[in-house]
Amino acid sequence: MEEAVRVEAGEEMARRMSQCPAKESAAKYIYVDWSRWFTNGAVPKDYPLVYDSKRHQHGNGINVALMDGTAFWDEDARWLCDFARKHPEYGLVIPK
Repeated sequence: MEEAVRVEAGEEMARRMSQCPAKESAAKYIYVDWSRWFTNGAVPKDYPLVYDSKRHQHGNGINVALMDGTAFWDEDARWLCDFARKHPEYGLVIPK
């Protein structure tokens, strides 16, 4: 996961996302492998690349990093749930 973030979003983003500030330990993330649907590597920039595997790891929500390197706090995983609802063909795992 860290290597994928490093390539897509840079070293600083990989460092920030691999550490849980509340627990000072490595966090668990879900990496979305888009190669099944986008064989040419042209994944839309506003699609998720990685996100927290648990909804309550840092509070009531998850960290999400998009393909363009944008990272944001997704309160109660609303953005991810909405994305998954609009794109059921991808079968994204929604953190509990």
